[in-house]
This record gives sequence, C-alpha cells and structure tokens, in this order.
Amino acid sequence: MKLFITSRERDALARQTDPASELTLAWVLRQVDAERSNALFTACCRHAELPEAPAWQELALAEAAAFNDDLDAASQGVNRARMQFTAQGDLHALAMCSWFDAHITAVRGDVTGAETLLREMIERFYALGDTDMANLARLDLAARIQSGDPAGSQAILSAVEPPADGPVRATHDLVFGNGLAVTGQHVPALRHLLPAFERLSDCGMRYRAVVCSPMIAYCFSELGDPAQALEWAQRGLGLSEPGWVHRNSTCQLEIATALAQQRQTARARQIGETLLQQLAPRPYSRAMQQTRHLLGRLDVAEQRWLPAARHFRTLLSAARRTAFVDMQLDALQGLSTCAQGQGRLPRARRLVQLGLSIDRRDSFPVQQRDLLLRAADIDVEAGRAVRALALIESAAQLQLPTPRPGDDQSWLRVAARAHEQLGHWREALDCERRAGAAERAELARAWEQRLHVQQALDELQAMREQNERLKLQHGAAAERAAAAEDNLQTLERLASIGLGLTARLSRDELFPLVDRELRRLLPVDVVMVFQRRGARLELLYGRAHGDALPIEPIPLDDPQALTARCAREDRLLSLHGEQAAPRIPGVAATHSLLFAPLRSQGGVVGVLSLQAQAADAYGPREQHLVLSLAAYMAIALQNAQAYERLAALQHELAERRRLGALGHLVAGVAHELNTPLGNGLLTVGTLQAHVELLQAQLHQGAPRRSQLLACADDLRTGLNLLEQGLKRSANLVRDFKQLAVGPDSEPAAPLDVPALCEQLLKSESRALAAAGLRVTTDLAPHAPLVTRHHALVEVLRALLDNVRVHAKATELMLHGRSDLGGYRIDCVDNGVGIHTQPASRVFEPFFSSRFGQGGSGLGLSVALHRARALLGGDITVQSRPGEGCRFQLQLPLLAPSGRT
Repeated sequence: MKLFITSRERDALARQTDPASELTLAWVLRQVDAERSNALFTACCRHAELPEAPAWQELALAEAAAFNDDLDAASQGVNRARMQFTAQGDLHALAMCSWFDAHITAVRGDVTGAETLLREMIERFYALGDTDMANLARLDLAARIQSGDPAGSQAILSAVEPPADGPVRATHDLVFGNGLAVTGQHVPALRHLLPAFERLSDCGMRYRAVVCSPMIAYCFSELGDPAQALEWAQRGLGLSEPGWVHRNSTCQLEIATALAQQRQTARARQIGETLLQQLAPRPYSRAMQQTRHLLGRLDVAEQRWLPAARHFRTLLSAARRTAFVDMQLDALQGLSTCAQGQGRLPRARRLVQLGLSIDRRDSFPVQQRDLLLRAADIDVEAGRAVRALALIESAAQLQLPTPRPGDDQSWLRVAARAHEQLGHWREALDCERRAGAAERAELARAWEQRLHVQQALDELQAMREQNERLKLQHGAAAERAAAAEDNLQTLERLASIGLGLTARLSRDELFPLVDRELRRLLPVDVVMVFQRRGARLELLYGRAHGDALPIEPIPLDDPQALTARCAREDRLLSLHGEQAAPRIPGVAATHSLLFAPLRSQGGVVGVLSLQAQAADAYGPREQHLVLSLAAYMAIALQNAQAYERLAALQHELAERRRLGALGHLVAGVAHELNTPLGNGLLTVGTLQAHVELLQAQLHQGAPRRSQLLACADDLRTGLNLLEQGLKRSANLVRDFKQLAVGPDSEPAAPLDVPALCEQLLKSESRALAAAGLRVTTDLAPHAPLVTRHHALVEVLRALLDNVRVHAKATELMLHGRSDLGGYRIDCVDNGVGIHTQPASRVFEPFFSSRFGQGGSGLGLSVALHRARALLGGDITVQSRPGEGCRFQLQLPLLAPSGRT
C-alpha cells in the first residue's frame, strides 16, 4: 500500500472493481475526498477477503485525528491498527504506522523522538525494498532538522534523487524551496515551491499542499508583492480542513501579513486577535509566536508602545521556552524599538546587545543585521555617532543570502545622520547620494525579481495547462482503454458462451443455457428458437418470463410472420416502437424485436427471436452480439442433431452387438452341454437295452450267475458314465453362473500379497511339478493391501491353472512390484503362446483351445470378472505365437466395498 499516488493512478484505480483496488482507493483518497474514502472503507470492511481493511481505516482515522490536533485519539488509532497488522504479519503496514508515530511525536514537541523514529523508519523501508517510502521519510527528516541543522538537511536533500513526478518529487521541491525561503532566497524558492504545490495537490497530499501555500505567500510578501501573498494564503486556507487549526493559523497569519503590507491594519489586527483565541490551547506553538510578533509590529506601526511591548515580552518568553532563536531575536528587536519609542535609550541599547549575544554563530544574519542597525540608530539618537558608524560598518560586512528591499537605504541613511552629527558634511552627502542610488537600484532589482516571479508564475500556468491537456488526453485514453477492455471482455464472454454452447450435445441443456446467457447480456423478455423443417419453422424453445410459449409451426411463405421473413431473406431484422406490435397472445407488449438467422453450411437452419418491453433495446452493439451468438447456436444446433443421430446409431449397434454376444454365448453353452448330454442319452439307451435283456432272461427262467454279473458290470459302467456327464454339466452351469453373480459377502482386509503368492505356490507345487513346470519368484515386499483373500486366491489359481493346462511351458516366473500406488503381479511363461489374435479374446466366455478335452472356456473369464468386481483391479495379457505369455494382475491399495 502506497502512502500517496498521482491523480492518474487514482483514476485508474477508480475504474477497477475488485475489492483490493477499492481498499487502495479508499486509502489514497483519505486527504482528497474524506467522505468518499470513509464510504469505501465501510464497504471494504464488509468483504471477508479483505481482513486488513479495518486496520487501514483505523490508520486513516488516526491521521485525521492527528491533523485535528487530537493527539490522544491519533495515538490510540495507530496502536489499534498496529495490533491488527501485527496479527496479520504485515511488516510494510507496521512500518507505515511509524510514519504517523513520528508526526504525533513531533506535534507533541518531542523533536528528538520524532527524528529518531524517522531514522528507524528509513532503515525499515529500505530493508523492505520500498525506496519511495524511505525517500519520503528522509525528506521529512530533512524538513524537521532544517532550522536547527541546515547543513545536515542539505546533505539529505542532495542524497535523494527524485523522479520527474510523483510524491517524492513533490516533497523534495517543498523541502528544498522551504530551505531557500528560510535563507532569504525568495525567487529561487518560488521556482521550487510553485510546482511543488501543483504536484502535492495532484498526488493527494492535501495537508502538505496547505503547508506549501503559506510558504509561497511568505515569499511573495518578502518580495513586496502583498497581492500575490494574499491570494496564495487564501488558497491555502481554502484547501485546509476546518479542524486543521495549526495549518489554518499559518495561512491566516500570512493573510494578515499581506494585509499589513497593504496598510490594511484594522483587518490585519482583527485576524491576529482571532488567531490568539484559536491558538490559546497551544501557547508555545510557532504559529502563536508569529501571531504575537505580527500584532506587536502592528502596534509599533501605530506607536502603541505599551501593547506592543506586552506582545513582544510574551513572545520572548515563549521563544526562550521553545528555543526558537529567530523568534527571540525578533522579540528583542521589537522590545528595543518600543523602549526607543518611549525614550528609554539605555534599555533599548541593552536589549539589542542581548540579542547580539544570543546569535553568536551568525545563524540568523538578517536578524543580526537588523539588530546592528537598531543599535546604530539608538547611538545616533543618543549622540554617539562614532560608535554608530562602527556598528554600521559591521552590519554592512554581513553577507545576506538575498538583499531585502530597503536594506542598503536604511544603513546609508543612518550613516548619513551619524556623519551629520560629526560635521562630516561631505560624507553625509555621499551617503545620501548612495542611498538614492541604492533606492533606484532596489527599484530596478524589485522589477527584475517581479519579472522572475512572473516567469515562474507563467511556467506554473504552463505546467497547469500541460497537466490539464495530459489529464484530457489521459481521460480520452482511459475511455478508449475502457471501451477496449469492455470489448475484450465481451469477446471473451462470447467465446466462453460459444464454447459452452458448442460443448452441449443435448437440446435439454442447450436451450436453457442460451436463455440464461442472453438475459445476462441483453434486455430480454421473450426468447424463441425456431428450426427449419422443410417448408415451415417449428418452435424448439420458447419462454416469456419463464413460461413456455405454445407457438404453432410457421409456414416459410407467411407474409405476415417476421420469423419467416428473417429466414426467407437470410438477414437480421430489428424493429422497435410502433412497428414492434405484440404478436404473441398472453405476452405483454414488447417494443423491441430482433430476429437473427441461424446459418449452417451455407443455408438457414433456424431463427433466433428476441423481444424486450424496453424501447430501442437492440442497438448496433446488441445486434452484433446476437449475430455472434446466432452463429454459435447454429453450430450447437447442428451438433445436437448430429449427436442425436449418432446416439441412435450407437444404440442400434449396441443392440446388435448384444444380440451377437448372446448368440455366441448360447452357442457356446449349447456346444459345451451337447457332449455330456449326448453321451448321457446314449448311455441311458444302452442301459435300457441291458435292462430289457435281463428282464427277458428272467422271464425265460433263472439267469445264470455269469449273466447277472455281466449285466451288473454294464449297469455300473453306464452309471459311472452318466455321473461323469452330469458332473461335467453341473460344473459348466456353475462356472456360467459365476459370470452373472456379484461379489460375495467376504469383507476386504489387510493382506500381505507377496506372502500369499508364496503360500499358494507351495500348495500347488505338486500339480505344477507334475506338469513339468519350474517356478521362480521375484516378489518385492509391499505394505499390506486392503483386499479380499479368497477372491485373490481364486484369481491367482486360475492364472496358474491356465499355464499348467494350456501353455505347454517348462518355466514360470512370478514378478511382483509396486505400481500406480498399488501392486502388480506378472505371470510369465515360456510356452507356446496364444495363436488367436487379439490375445485378449482368452477372457471371453467359452473361449477355449480344449473344447471336448475337459476345458470349459470360463476360467480366465471368471478370473477377470472377480479381479474387477471383487478386487477393484484388472488383468491384461501380452503374447505372440511361440513366445510365451505374460499375464499382468493389477491390484489397488483398497478393494471396493459393498456389493456391486
């Protein structure tokens, strides 16, 4: 957060609507427009995403309290803001709090404490990388030490390199110009102070602009231009807030000084008396001392020695307490003048000597020269001409920064009086001549200075005009940028809407989206979408205030129907006013109608119709928007129709595939059951023949033992064959049912998969060895998987049985590795491989290379079903004829729960 920004930056902030920009705007407007700033702060404090807003508002209120001299409230506000910034960890804001601490400390009179805070703040801002704030703090420090340490202040000013514009440049010009004004260089001071005032006002530094205006007034006053001084003092007073007592008094003081120069003593005295009452709570402030000095000088001008002396004595006491040396010298000179006016020359001489003894370092040459001339004037009046000439010579040797009007004439005329007392008529005449020449030179210099000042004012006016032109240009550029931004946002919105429309493949989703987006962009009361079907237009979607519209199909050749006309002429139709008469029963009158053709592949496939109750609702911008949306809608409508056709084809294809798969499944079941059932029927017929033969033998007589034994053997053999066939059929039915049933009720539990694989291989070792398989393992350890024990065992056993029965392999390798966050088991053999392509067909039900040899064709199909349904994993196969097979079982960390 910056302390101040330029007006262009404030305008740019005002055009943004995000909460962070509003908070920044509230902060930088605190001195420019306090009412708007407070309103923005109040709104920002309601934003949950701006937790820092209350702290910044506290800081703004604390600044206002400090400017109003309510220092206790200001300190409390800064402390509250500091606590909130500390909780938020905002180091930059905490450093900003020190800025206000320094101001409050200085106003309380603790100059040393304020300087210490400023030096600490400079270091903190440099550490935070905020060079602008660090430079502002340095300039503030330079201003505060300017009267007590001019060299140190100048060193700080020289070290700061201000930019061409902005708060740092404005403050630098203010401090530099103030230093020139204090040393009496009034014309150069104006060349810095005049542009500083403009920059301070532009940057929203209202308080400092008010500080600058009386400084400008003072310079004009010292240059003998009370009219300009009065104007600038009044300008500062107009900028000042009512509660800014100190700054108001400074401006009023300059107004009174200008009035006194214009010999409007009564008005000047009235302002001075008012200031005494206003500044009563701050009797030792510099403004109060300057007011006392002004009133004393006004009394001296009217030879009211006693009231003047009272003012000067009060001023001397306050100046001694505050250590303002320049004000002490002014007070002593005023008291000396009063004593001389009362004829008390010794006292007047002692007061001058006291003043000269105070200013031993020649820090205030102007006041020192005035005191020397005052002493010389007293000595001339007392008849001590020789001592007076010595004092005049000392005064003439003093180097003043800028000669003041009448300086040379004053000491020359005192010298002339002294020489006259001594009877040095030639020297007296020479002094009078030199005084006249000095007066003429002074007049010429005054005109020259006024010319320089006028040039400075002309430069200021040129700068103002340039700023106005820049503001106008910036405003026009901002309007163009805003229009471009609006167009860009509109284009982005259209692109987003177009993407949303073309992504919708269902009319049930498409038309509500169109309705919603149209109402967001445009004033719309009625939305209708028509589709062209042959020689008529059929309503696909129609809503008026959320209610469906029953619109009959419209013939394309209907001469009265605007929708049909739009489709026939293939162009946008926009009607308003009386032409836009309501044509829909039950719908309120609409005064703006818009019809846009929906074009696709060179032809009109439909019409978009919009109606609004507002008049002239659809201008050129709205028409362009609707045409763009109509283009997207036409594409979306064609996509929806194509999707409907594709969905119908997919449904038909899926149905055919389902019937084909069912036929294949039925054929496989029939094929597998045909052999055991046929064998059973043949066996039953043979057994029936044997039974009939036995019955015949029993009817003929007692059969022989051998015949009974042979018959029994035949029956036993037949029954064994029937039992095997029925078991074979039962097994086929059981495996077939497993394809359709869901997971069993076995819960998932943590399981060490590598250990389970090792246990299963041990239990199957005899069967694998009988098949001639040599098994090796490489099972990496893994954290337990939450899965189903029995289901995993069945899947692994099915993979091993497949290798044992079908692969004709001699080696089998089991790899186990972590993969995709779970565990993967690779079952690799060196057998004959899978000749059928693709190899994944081995997972199809009833796919087997051993039909009629005991294979059911359901083992791998059931394993895949259980791996997916019960274990949440998958089985894949890779194989080439003659190169063996690789089955991959992928297991997740967590098997699915519940029944599927």
